[in-house]
Amino acid sequence: MEIVIGMDIMMAVVKTKPCPGNIELRNVGRPRLKLDEVLIEVKAAAICGSDIGIYDWNDPFHFIRLPIIMGHEYAGEVVEIGDAVEGFKVGDRVTGLATIGCGFCVECRMGRSNICTNRRTYGVHMNGAFAQYLAAPARFTVCLRDEIPFEVAAPLEAIATAAHAVIERASVRPGLKVAVLGPGPIGLYIVQFLKLLNVQTIIVTGTNLDRERLRLASSLGADQTIDVTEKSAVEMVREITENKGVDVVFEASGSHLALQQGVSMLRRGGHLCLVGLGSQPAKIAPKDIVREAITLQGVYANTVETFEYVLRLIRAKKIHPELVTSNLLPIQEFARGFELAKSKVGVKIVFTFR
Repeated sequence: MEIVIGMDIMMAVVKTKPCPGNIELRNVGRPRLKLDEVLIEVKAAAICGSDIGIYDWNDPFHFIRLPIIMGHEYAGEVVEIGDAVEGFKVGDRVTGLATIGCGFCVECRMGRSNICTNRRTYGVHMNGAFAQYLAAPARFTVCLRDEIPFEVAAPLEAIATAAHAVIERASVRPGLKVAVLGPGPIGLYIVQFLKLLNVQTIIVTGTNLDRERLRLASSLGADQTIDVTEKSAVEMVREITENKGVDVVFEASGSHLALQQGVSMLRRGGHLCLVGLGSQPAKIAPKDIVREAITLQGVYANTVETFEYVLRLIRAKKIHPELVTSNLLPIQEFARGFELAKSKVGVKIVFTFR
């Protein structure tokens, strides 16, 4: 990626080298629009856990070709429309999916573009949304109502992933007892959806670095929070559930230790839903899964339908994602944003473009 000087340039946060750190704010060329795309002037973009993994250059991201513009959670305004695009106009307020399906494979034809065989993700397989402009396929772009601010809509990818996990994959229903391992942004969004569904008990676990996030989890509706550095999470969950275990565990931290603990927290016939993208292998005994008849399920990203469903909930004020956003920063302060996210002083960090 070359530094460009001239009229068709934009600011962008670029990962430059295959090692921890090494991100820069550069002037780069604006994306060229394809026939089926809309050009979006990005107004707000949010840091995701995978952005931190790329920043730290963790193993799951070593395949990325650098340099690359980072970021995949965004909202903005349409400023140009490809010749083959219908249903959009210049000035539309929009957000969009991070993971782009090919539209032709079996998974896409089944409506599950999030697990497309040939999927591509902004900031991973192609240049991303930490930039003034983003070219996005119209079929993966979703219009916003005027009452939803760009800063609220920017993390919609993470919010929709939480909704996909709770509502579409784990089939949570009222009256269940649920544990959420990891009070990061997605874990906290999961708490909001669980509260919306009137589950009986919500337990959230975290470390001593998560104390503020655990307090936030309580304010969002968690019935119990556990600092795993002070108490045994498994023993506490067993005590809370009268040794029966919870019905569902959402592993949202990416920790291999949390994953192992999650198996021991479940009741017989329980459901373990993996949302966090861990970088280390976890040791799980197959006999524990088999003998306890545990359902082990992975969750990845979301679909256009999930986005639209979440937007309806936000408009109806059934969920409040702005409560999870801790910092609004201009893109020029990207380094501070990553420091806040990595240190867990911040929760959801949203960049603004002015």
